[in-house]
Amino acid sequence: MTLDSHTANMHLFTCRFAPTLKRRADRHLRKMLYETPNTNFPPLFRAVGCVCIHSNEILLLKRAPGKAYPGYWGLPSGKVHNGENDVTAMIRELYEETGILVSADNLARVGSFHIVTEMSFIYIVFVYFVTASVDVTMNAREHTHYSWFSADEALSLTLVPHLADCLRRAVPQLFPHVEQLSLFGEQPSVSHALALLERRVAADLPDPLSEITESRHKLFCVSFGPPASGKSSALKAMHARAPALAYVADSEALRRGSRLNFYLKKLFEDNDASFFFRFQIEALVWRFRQTLSAPHRSLVDETIFSTYAYSRALLQLGLLASYEYQTFFRHYVLYRELLPRPTTIFYFTTSTQLLLQRIKRRSRVHERFYSENYVTALRESFASVARELEAQHDLVRVDTSELSPEDIASRYGPSSRNISD
Repeated sequence: MTLDSHTANMHLFTCRFAPTLKRRADRHLRKMLYETPNTNFPPLFRAVGCVCIHSNEILLLKRAPGKAYPGYWGLPSGKVHNGENDVTAMIRELYEETGILVSADNLARVGSFHIVTEMSFIYIVFVYFVTASVDVTMNAREHTHYSWFSADEALSLTLVPHLADCLRRAVPQLFPHVEQLSLFGEQPSVSHALALLERRVAADLPDPLSEITESRHKLFCVSFGPPASGKSSALKAMHARAPALAYVADSEALRRGSRLNFYLKKLFEDNDASFFFRFQIEALVWRFRQTLSAPHRSLVDETIFSTYAYSRALLQLGLLASYEYQTFFRHYVLYRELLPRPTTIFYFTTSTQLLLQRIKRRSRVHERFYSENYVTALRESFASVARELEAQHDLVRVDTSELSPEDIASRYGPSSRNISD
């Protein structure tokens, strides 16, 4: 990338992320939801919200046009008025927004958070367990729709900022991936809570690392290239021509409810650039394990090489801090040395304009936010990393501008490169 083109990309892409990048300039704002008050950002007011639970489903309201975050889903909530305490305010707000009338005995306080976004405020979360059917009466000036959602369904919606985090922390028993004892009973010790969390993380991982030794001599090819360059279609066509080769794909980031998918939503729908590092470091782990556990004679769709190229582009665009990139790169180098050497790296590429056309055509939710400057930066980063890989690997360059997946499979497919012998 030339200095001029890099400067232009930085300027144009920064326009989209200007509010986030301004916040990132202050290191204290990297974490914008606190469980204890942050004295650096005095709260302007207190607000309350109620998690109404019926048959393990949560009541959510869709915000009306003209309100902050129109079209977003949120809890029955509102500001605490002067002279009110938190419980009184919650009873009032719940009745005004849903028509549900409860007493103080029906409400249990389950969380207190300090939220810092465009403003700073304290958010008190209550839970109300609905034991019988209730009629919800909305205030049309406040909300347009209401519905009851399971925890997983709620996380797939466009929620008001930080609500997903508040729900996970305030009512973790609703989320199947979090083990929890009694919400109101004896609280587990910190060490016990950590043990539960660590067991959950360990359960997410595939087979033990003993695979490293076993996989040293396996034959496999990998795809590499910017988004919409034709990687998956080409590898699937190669698999169709040589069915003995297993096709291995990484779809974790597109799976609803996954942590990677949650990070994508925070990045592109909530415009929170602080999640770029979290996404990259976790994607690195997933792709390392995917490649490691891929069978002998396989076609692996995406590897850590792609994550490396993404991270370099994000650093150049100012969306990863230097220290974040250094942490990422240390992990990348370790995983790269542990992985078996791919037989062939297929590097797929085409023009930025064609990439943008394909991205628009396949209509992935988070990709709607990809700008031309972002895609250009990715394309140039992949080209740079490809030049590095070419010096040490058998790298095959494939320009997909005018070739169909079947043409690519016929011309470059591994059946002609002896991987299946």
